[in-house]
Amino acid sequence: METSRTMVCPACGQYIMSDADKCRHCGVPISLDMAEEAADKETEVIRKHYRKYYWFALITGSFMCIIGGGATAAMLSGATKGAIYTRAPLALIVGLVELGYAINGFLDTARTKKKKQQNV
Repeated sequence: METSRTMVCPACGQYIMSDADKCRHCGVPISLDMAEEAADKETEVIRKHYRKYYWFALITGSFMCIIGGGATAAMLSGATKGAIYTRAPLALIVGLVELGYAINGFLDTARTKKKKQQNV
């Protein structure tokens, strides 16, 4: 069973379900071919958006790991004292979470692409 996807109505530009017979906003009839093509286009737009975010998460996560790791090492060596005791490990943890999210996103994109190629 295929899940219903969203698409943009070609007449009014409002979001509707791809399995709709007509637009609920303007009443324009929607053919099955038109719905499938529009839903595929919308899915690709969403994937491109997430790929940009995965790159952003990869860069910021790497930066946070470098800063947090350096500050944590300085803290553990006794070079610094004070508020850094709580912030340094937190920066490292946030960086690792961001890196994990980015890597998982990239792997999920690759799995989806591979599955799509196998179905064709």
